[in-house]
Amino acid sequence: MIRKIQVAKTSDMKENRPVSFHFGPIRGIAFKRGGTCKAYVNRCTHMGGPVDFCHTGTLRCGWHGADFDPDSGAAVEGQAPPGSFLKRIDLVEEDGMLFAFMELPEDPFA
Repeated sequence: MIRKIQVAKTSDMKENRPVSFHFGPIRGIAFKRGGTCKAYVNRCTHMGGPVDFCHTGTLRCGWHGADFDPDSGAAVEGQAPPGSFLKRIDLVEEDGMLFAFMELPEDPFA
């Protein structure tokens, strides 16, 4: 099931300043880079730790230091498996708001 989730006002999105959001068990990280907003599932490909912007300009896992390219989501250094990528979340801007489209697991109680 795909859900449309409000992330932030587009005016609140600042260059390389992450915004965290979530819906149920899925957590996301959104940011503006080069004037374009991007988002990923906030889960390192190594052991699932959270990522955040690092002073080097990469997205770094706080658990074991794996680095990811913020433009592609590709693992570039550290313990994340070579060739792995953070899962991209599609974004859309509507009426001054930024929304994410997040795929959620099926509801076992539905």
